[in-house]
Amino acid sequence: MGAPHTLAYYEPPEWQRWLLTGRAVAQPNEYTYYRTYNREGASLAELVGRASFALAVGEGIEQAKGEVGLDQYEVRRWDAWHRHVTLCLLAHAALQVTRAEL
Repeated sequence: MGAPHTLAYYEPPEWQRWLLTGRAVAQPNEYTYYRTYNREGASLAELVGRASFALAVGEGIEQAKGEVGLDQYEVRRWDAWHRHVTLCLLAHAALQVTRAEL
């Protein structure tokens, strides 16, 4: 047999791996961890900004799954899946804009 397959990721030489840990004030015993890549010498504010952006994207996807059925499609063809995802995300965006205006 051969050696197990490993995934190789391209990392620009000026970038470093970072591990951020955080906790909510309301839940001081629960920690979250974020593995990030950023340029060498990045400030803590940049790292936190990227992690919070990724968290917001993840929350948006979870909301779209629950509210507009993003996860309710059995893939048969790529073009149909693409239409379904596009319409779900458009509907979710419309809901978010409507909520923001209220």
